[in-house]
Amino acid sequence: VMLNPHLYLCFANEQDAEIALQQSICLCRNEDLLFPEQMQVMSFEEFDEIEGFELHFSDSERGFKVGHNRFDEASEMFGELKVYGNPIR
Repeated sequence: VMLNPHLYLCFANEQDAEIALQQSICLCRNEDLLFPEQMQVMSFEEFDEIEGFELHFSDSERGFKVGHNRFDEASEMFGELKVYGNPIR
């Protein structure tokens, strides 16, 4: 259970970030809603200094199932959870 988590999303370009800023994320059958607050531009180095959990996509051999890719015939997606610093605030 995470209470009041901070979620940081990284985008390849500012245009994608602007589009995402106008949307929300629904989890657990719409029981949990995440709304964007602001866009924060930072370098890769600054992003790497954020303490917390990070999902790295991987294959089924190393990772656990994280969902399905709706753009690729619902193919399974896998990832590994990495911990950086002290993720508990």
